Amino acid sequence: MSGWMTILLAFVLGSEVDIVVVRPASWESALTEWKSHREQQGYRITEVEPAETAEATRERIRNAGESASRCFQFVVLANDAPAYFDLDDLKKRNEKIMTFYVDSKVVKDFGSEPTIATDYPYADYDQDGKIDAAVGRIPANSAKELKDYLAKVVAYETTSSFKAWRREVDVVAGVGGFGAIADSVVEATTRQLLTNDIPQEFRLSMTYASPTSVYCPDPTRFSDAAIDRMNDGGLFWIYLGHGYIDTLDFVPYGNRQYSILDRSSVQQISIASGPPIVVFLACYVGAFDAREPSIAERLLMQPNGPIAIVAGTRVTMPYGMGILGGEMLDQCFRKKCKSIGEILRHAKFNTVGDSKLDTSDRNDAADGRRKLLDSLATALSPEGHSIADERIEHTYLFNLLGDPIVQIHHPRPMTIETLEEVTAGTELLIRGHSPIRGKMIVEMTYSRQRIPETAKELKQEKREHDSLERQQAIYEAANHLTIHQIEMPVEAGDFAVNFPVDLNCHGSYVVQATVYGSSTWSAGSTPIRVKRP
Repeated sequence: MSGWMTILLAFVLGSEVDIVVVRPASWESALTEWKSHREQQGYRITEVEPAETAEATRERIRNAGESASRCFQFVVLANDAPAYFDLDDLKKRNEKIMTFYVDSKVVKDFGSEPTIATDYPYADYDQDGKIDAAVGRIPANSAKELKDYLAKVVAYETTSSFKAWRREVDVVAGVGGFGAIADSVVEATTRQLLTNDIPQEFRLSMTYASPTSVYCPDPTRFSDAAIDRMNDGGLFWIYLGHGYIDTLDFVPYGNRQYSILDRSSVQQISIASGPPIVVFLACYVGAFDAREPSIAERLLMQPNGPIAIVAGTRVTMPYGMGILGGEMLDQCFRKKCKSIGEILRHAKFNTVGDSKLDTSDRNDAADGRRKLLDSLATALSPEGHSIADERIEHTYLFNLLGDPIVQIHHPRPMTIETLEEVTAGTELLIRGHSPIRGKMIVEMTYSRQRIPETAKELKQEKREHDSLERQQAIYEAANHLTIHQIEMPVEAGDFAVNFPVDLNCHGSYVVQATVYGSSTWSAGSTPIRVKRP
């Protein structure tokens, strides 16, 4: 490529992907490795120092953009926020990057504080009412903490580890506490939403605190199960349930309450590879203006902790979280946004209501569920409650902790073709086209709507005394969806595999193929029905 073309391409790319970093002057050197990494990706970076107020800092961002003729797509706040109760202490304020406080119209009536701590207004740095950027806060308390976290980001994006963790989505849910029937409806609804919005190529696990569920492990080991899921690595680790600043919900068993995750058990988080993006659909977990670091902050700043976290700063509500969570799934898995910051930015924009960043490719099924949730929320809300205000408030409540430019490495699509129906005990011919070479794994799994037969058999066994070991075995069986798999090398291009179908299979299944290459991965799936001989 000629020199002038290279310069022109760099200019065009740079004008589209500008980053502004707000950081203390003395922390400049902590950005060196990360800046080099981002610049090699085609980003241009501007740095500014924080001011005494959030409004003044936003003005500095606006001025920096105007003077350089740049439109920042990403705002990185590279420092923690001062505690709410330290706002009158000028020294403590000057050591941090201030956040905004927005008056609440909705959640204050449900036990929350009258104001919401939020970094969201940084996204509208020219104050024209439009979302200008994706915002993320790295809650570091020293230059070393910042440098260590950014090194983790560089390692995450440059790793050649294309393995099973890239398709892992782990869901952990606290017990609703609404009764056995209502809790079972909550479980079924959650599974349906996740099943519909997450492609079958991704492996979904559930850990649910309701003792009647097959997805509930030994309650005394619930925390271990949730932590093990995170430590195994994955694309996402999602928590739904009650939360507080320093702990998630508790699992009752006997006369004791077992914490799902608290400040002490955070120390057990040590993810060897594939640190997930964590999403907390819960109250207070992301309260970065609390006197003590919140659970989300503690997790993110763990040396081998998650790569980024989305969490709420105050009381959050099921309807608002459901809409925002659904929009995030849509932006990630259907729209394939390239970064976690863009996923949250677009999801917030679409959560608000009629205004859409992109109306050209709407999901009819998702829109149908949105209308259903709107109808239910309207019918169940107290008089005078505005669901539109609730949605708006949740865009302020939920913030991104971490680098908003963290890249999502989506799989390249793979074509899979086979019979719609096959007889158990025979061989199934699977044809496909892989866009890359690498190690291919072909497998038949239960469809997500089904509970594996082993789990159902264990659940139905009649015993005089149910043991905790049996409950743990049911949980493990319920999350073991693979019937059989074949591993083989594959070249880029067409392939054909003869796949044996187990004689005991019957009902609906999914055929999946995944190829892990040296610098990318590919995946595809197709449903199949197995009939008895």
